[in-house]
Amino acid sequence: LYVGVGYRFDNRYQQADRYFNQRHRINFDIGFTRELKRFDFEYRVRFQAQWENYFSDKIDYPLLFIRNKLAIGYKWPQLPFTTSIGGELWLPLQANTELSKFRLTVAQEYKLNKKHRFQLRFVFQTDLNTGSPWRDYIISTRYIFAF
Repeated sequence: LYVGVGYRFDNRYQQADRYFNQRHRINFDIGFTRELKRFDFEYRVRFQAQWENYFSDKIDYPLLFIRNKLAIGYKWPQLPFTTSIGGELWLPLQANTELSKFRLTVAQEYKLNKKHRFQLRFVFQTDLNTGSPWRDYIISTRYIFAF
């Protein structure tokens, strides 16, 4: 069982209008992991508040989401590597309660020791319930420090 709190600043380029949009996210996570031989299973629920255009005169109320993630990882025998795949669904908490996004993540992790891990990830993300969904293809790196 684990809990987490996070903050993220994002200076995202809006290609259609050619400007940068500042975004802020605050999240609270509750999740659990279960080891079964060489496999790790994870479920996480994330409560997220997000707002944009922080420096503009008009600040809208934050967008609120519940994000549910389910993932499975395989720990390679005799190696400090774990390969994982996970899916995540976004549910807005405003008037529209239909699922809004889906994210698929494939990751390769290197565990240096009990406290330090490094990941290389590919993320596919798409909007749901829209006529022409926006799709993101993201390659990212992560450093994880565990107490």
